[in-house]
Amino acid sequence: MFLAHGPLGYITNELIQKKAISKLKSHDQMIVGLFAFLFGILPDIDMLILQMFSIPAFAHHNYFTHSPILYIAIWLILKLAVIGLRKIFNKRTSGVLHNDLLNILLNTFLIATMIHFLGDIIVGSIMLFYPFSNMQFSIFEKILEPNLFVSYFFLPYFSIEILICTIFFVMVYRKFFRKNILFEIFKYIALISSILFLSITLFFQLKTYNSSYLYDSNGEQNYDIDYDGLRDNDDLDVNNNWKGNIIDIQIEELISEVKNVLESGKLATYNHDSIGYFFGGFDSYRVISQAYFNLHSPIEPVLKNHSQELGYVKELEYTKLLYEYFNDSSLLKQIPLDENITDSPGSIFFLFDLDENILNIGIVLDGGNIGIVLDDDKKLQIHKAKDIVIEDVAKVMITI
Repeated sequence: MFLAHGPLGYITNELIQKKAISKLKSHDQMIVGLFAFLFGILPDIDMLILQMFSIPAFAHHNYFTHSPILYIAIWLILKLAVIGLRKIFNKRTSGVLHNDLLNILLNTFLIATMIHFLGDIIVGSIMLFYPFSNMQFSIFEKILEPNLFVSYFFLPYFSIEILICTIFFVMVYRKFFRKNILFEIFKYIALISSILFLSITLFFQLKTYNSSYLYDSNGEQNYDIDYDGLRDNDDLDVNNNWKGNIIDIQIEELISEVKNVLESGKLATYNHDSIGYFFGGFDSYRVISQAYFNLHSPIEPVLKNHSQELGYVKELEYTKLLYEYFNDSSLLKQIPLDENITDSPGSIFFLFDLDENILNIGIVLDGGNIGIVLDDDKKLQIHKAKDIVIEDVAKVMITI
């Protein structure tokens, strides 16, 4: 969550302290609203602090700086500080920072920061009881695990943030602005649209194969399992042995992982123009890529690096780029159309048409099976080589 922390802090504070806030003057209510928004964002300041110590920003949930108990302690210190300051305020200062306002602001600090951590627990995980325990807590992190191939802006996480932000703007409009027919119309359009968008993202969340978290040997979520300061999603050599993730893989493990993905029976989309593909449905390339990723060997960083070495101005489509990588590494051979491709388990094959365009790719599994998504597939499944319509294929290239 990165957009909704401030709005969520404001909404929650307004609901909890509604009666007390309503007794304040208008300018004081605006001050409380502003601080509720800022306090809702405040815990994420540790991303900047940790970077000063060369700790990646994405790891900030794993440090004491992102602990609710720390902010409860700060709140208690602030309460004691305010008690002391009240005794030395002059009359003019006391008129501005009066007791009612200060008490509400102190409560706002606690409410907004705690709701920040609640938001983090809903969509992620934090050390809820640090320093008494290092255990990470989460509510919906596993249920709402993102799809590896979908932009954050089309996931339930983001649609939830959009709904929260919409509610926030509606509340601010109703409280601080005059009623306007255009705003009234826009308010309902925004609310209906955000709810509809949330429904769509949740629908595809249930339909698609969603796995984008990496775990270390202890089963803990870890974005940097080799501790080189580079997020593994962007690391082309996770094992740091100069082989590269595509080559540095155990074939038996790769075959097993591809089978696990295909046996999930989730949404398959051969057509790249379909809405299902847009929201994370799997084609053949995504099956292979996901299997590599699950084994802590993401292949996209390797392909992006290869495209840069070739001097491509624009990034190629990944299926073609994977072929280019194998071809330039002299790891491909052409086989006759009537040859049984299932004799080489673990090999990745490319099917071409007469115009040398890649029709599809796949991976040879054990037991005479192949991992591929065909044009009439609606869900992921394991295929036999005979399922491929050979009349459409002019050439087959396979890795060696």
